[in-house]
Amino acid sequence: MRSLSFRAFSLLLGVLLGIATVSVLLILLPTKGANTGSPVSTSTTDRSLPTDHATQTVNTGSNSQSEYVANVNARIDELELPSETFSRKLRVATWIGTLTDEQILENLDLTTKSTWNVSLQVRRDTQTSLIKKLSLNAPSEALVFAIARIEPQRTALISTVFQQWALMDIDEAVARAKEFPEQERTRLIHSILHALQDQPREKHREIASELGNEEYARTFYLQSLTKVTIENPKDTWYEIVDLVEAENSQQLAALRKVATAWVAQEGLGALDEIRATIKDDFNRDTVSFGIFLEHVKTHPEATFDYANALTDIPAMFLNSVVASWAQQDYEAVLAKAETLSPSGVKDRMLSRAYRAWGEDKPIAFLKQLNEIPAGHQETARVGAIPSLPETDLPKAAELILQLDKEELQATMAEALVQKWSRYDVEAAMNWVSSLSNRESLATNLHRTIAYSVVSTQPRLAFQIAQDLPETPREGMSLGNEAQILHLIAGDDMQVAMELLPSVREDNRIQAYQVVANQMINLGDTQDVFTLGRQLPDEERVEYFESVAIHWTRKDPKELLREFEKFPTAKVKSKSALALITKNRLITAYSADEISSLEEYLQPEDEAVLNQTGSPEGTP
Repeated sequence: MRSLSFRAFSLLLGVLLGIATVSVLLILLPTKGANTGSPVSTSTTDRSLPTDHATQTVNTGSNSQSEYVANVNARIDELELPSETFSRKLRVATWIGTLTDEQILENLDLTTKSTWNVSLQVRRDTQTSLIKKLSLNAPSEALVFAIARIEPQRTALISTVFQQWALMDIDEAVARAKEFPEQERTRLIHSILHALQDQPREKHREIASELGNEEYARTFYLQSLTKVTIENPKDTWYEIVDLVEAENSQQLAALRKVATAWVAQEGLGALDEIRATIKDDFNRDTVSFGIFLEHVKTHPEATFDYANALTDIPAMFLNSVVASWAQQDYEAVLAKAETLSPSGVKDRMLSRAYRAWGEDKPIAFLKQLNEIPAGHQETARVGAIPSLPETDLPKAAELILQLDKEELQATMAEALVQKWSRYDVEAAMNWVSSLSNRESLATNLHRTIAYSVVSTQPRLAFQIAQDLPETPREGMSLGNEAQILHLIAGDDMQVAMELLPSVREDNRIQAYQVVANQMINLGDTQDVFTLGRQLPDEERVEYFESVAIHWTRKDPKELLREFEKFPTAKVKSKSALALITKNRLITAYSADEISSLEEYLQPEDEAVLNQTGSPEGTP
């Protein structure tokens, strides 16, 4: 078996080396050279090109007999590009090999033009190939082009330039990198070290130090060890564990990868040694958590047992292990939980397992919901109900009405109609309307449907709200119509204004107030006055008092500037009194500004203010 694997690896390595060799040859092709096979002419859209052009071909293999030709004088926007990715890159690489530096610069400019009608990916790939070639002879010019691009291409091209530059002249590359802002240099250090990865660590340290971040050389070294298969993770661990800085995320990622490989090779017993050799608590927890998340995929119960035995890890570590295990095999988690004594761990295991069961088989879970321990029945709200396919919603509705507890029925039914309304609001409405013997439940479910569709069907939501009885709701001071209009106005003021006149008289003041508040939120403050003038005189005072208080929360200075526009002396007086009184709780105005508001007070409101004490304001 090992011999077979080795031969397969050798074959794969040979193929990869062959591709790499061809790619290098394509980039470094001379501007003029002999054909390796029979030349094949390539058509071009530019009929004015000289006829004495040179052509080159590359045979991609003795079996394929595919040949690609590049016109030495062609512009990139005149080059015929194959749609297949490998063929396209091969043709572009062949063509680039024929270009001078001046021609590369000209074609780089062409790649930025919108007239070159190619995809963004083709544009970026071509720019990268051109920059790579230009960087060999003219890195400064290549860098000028790269810097002028926008992200993310700017960063990618700059990295390409410095990788090539470092290979040709490390001193010049480092000198130019020093001119970049400090926050960009770490990326440049990485590019340079990547180009010089065969150099000794001391050389890497010197380069990183010269560019102002000596510690990055250590990070680069740690990352380089984990980019390949880690043959001897234990040896690698002891080589790097003391090099990792506390809370250095990049270095910790490398350390975690080595630790994971060690545990995969020797089992969780290695984790004892791993944890014992990490001195920093944060690093120890981070590595342990990474191992748990990886090992639980293949050895869930063993990972749980190990994590559960530890007393010095955050609770979320064990919770994450349980959550992952439950997604794999909730029945095994339920069985394991039954072996534990009553505890928070057992309780969380059951909740996670029941939730996963509901997500996997929602109808089967709902059928068993009466048998589920009471403390875990509501997991169906976040597990089974959201996982129901559209076709199973009517069946789920039947099962919900068979639940023993009315409170549980209400909870599950609310979650069901929230989901059902997104698929088929008419069917959801019909089911709720059929609950004629459950008036309270039906009312609450109709309200739930209204809120569920308000963003997609605002007129329907408003109609449902109008049909609801106006019964007080705990924690709610607004009526149904006003609450729905408030949401509609936040999404679409035009629709809210269309619906506003049809609000029932008992809810009119509230509805106008919430719409006005949304106008203020949106910055349409002048419309507040237009809206207020539509109300009867006796309702304007309450409207403008509410508007003034809300406006003060959003922009107190603007309110003062616009206060003179409040419609009547009585409205101004009542609104000023409300603001002055509110200012005692939330200081929005200075003493001078409060004095300016006091000038609007009518005698009766001034008397009220005097009875309650002097207003407070900031000096």
